[in-house]
Amino acid sequence: AEFAAAQVARPFNLAAAPPVRAHLLRLGERRHILLLEMHHIVIDAWSVQIVAAEVGELYTARVKGEEAGLPTPQAGYADYAAWQSGLLSGEYLEREFAHWRERLLGAPAVLRLPTDRPRSVSQTLAGDELPDTVPPPLAVRLRGLTGELRSTMFVTTVTAFMMLLARWTGVHDVVLAVPVAGRSRPEFHATVGFFVNTVPLRGDLSGDPSFRQAVAQVGIATLDALEHDSLPFDMLVDHLGVPRDPTCNPLVQVGFQLLRTPHRAQPARWHDVEVEEWDGVRQQVTRLDLELHVLDTAAETVETLLCYRTDLFDRGSAEGLLAGYRSLLAQVVADPDLPLSKLDVFPHRVTHEGTRSGAGADTTENGGM
Repeated sequence: AEFAAAQVARPFNLAAAPPVRAHLLRLGERRHILLLEMHHIVIDAWSVQIVAAEVGELYTARVKGEEAGLPTPQAGYADYAAWQSGLLSGEYLEREFAHWRERLLGAPAVLRLPTDRPRSVSQTLAGDELPDTVPPPLAVRLRGLTGELRSTMFVTTVTAFMMLLARWTGVHDVVLAVPVAGRSRPEFHATVGFFVNTVPLRGDLSGDPSFRQAVAQVGIATLDALEHDSLPFDMLVDHLGVPRDPTCNPLVQVGFQLLRTPHRAQPARWHDVEVEEWDGVRQQVTRLDLELHVLDTAAETVETLLCYRTDLFDRGSAEGLLAGYRSLLAQVVADPDLPLSKLDVFPHRVTHEGTRSGAGADTTENGGM
């Protein structure tokens, strides 16, 4: 684990070395760890599954002395780059810019989070991660409520997170960074590369909505965002002229994603070797102040993983945030018509960035910012 942590922390020199490193750690005669480090510029989570499957096929073929016979992708990453370049031009590009200008008009440039320490002059990106599990009975009820509201697990869980942030910050206009796969064309489904794009998802929680009402609003916003998910995030930020602040990410500082596939690959067999994912590597950096990953792993289970900047938040605060998320889920499942102002998710009041006070005080003003 110490070796892996050191390797993951070692930066890539993209100008001089390949963006991929590999180590085989021999723990014993019959036990090894294959450690693959790949820069995000060449791979995304979708691609990792392709790489793992093909390494298994290559290993099996090598041991058996056969040709692997890997399928040839319908398109390479250069084809994707050419397609994207052609798409993002002319009237289409102007329509996308106009759409996002309208959707993000008046959105706060920075979500003022109640941090444990003030922001430094520049971001360190040093981070940690905190796993948690939604109790199975609550997860089952959450899925039932999702069906009752004619919604999806993404919309219900992201709405709950937005309401938690609103209670935590007192801000009712919440914009989150949501990653999308970026593989709308089927010929790119088997291509290894970085296709992910970031889409800003805006939730309007003014007027003290209930969870039921908020889910309806966020559901509409989600469909709208997914219909306009091709515009690269960096182009959007540049077009909007968002002021650059070295202390935080532009436009969005908090991220959310729901993974519907298991976050740990299922055990496999590569000819004479049993293979399973090793969980000894922890995330040591975070791209945003906070990132909540909801892992929808099985019918009875929902897991969460909170990534947070360690220069801003103590681990106790991260634990409190996850506890607040579980508490909020339990409350909205019990009564989806409970208004935002009545959701009790923290044992203390957050007054402003970096300070906390008062047990049980209300943090939200109706319709305020």
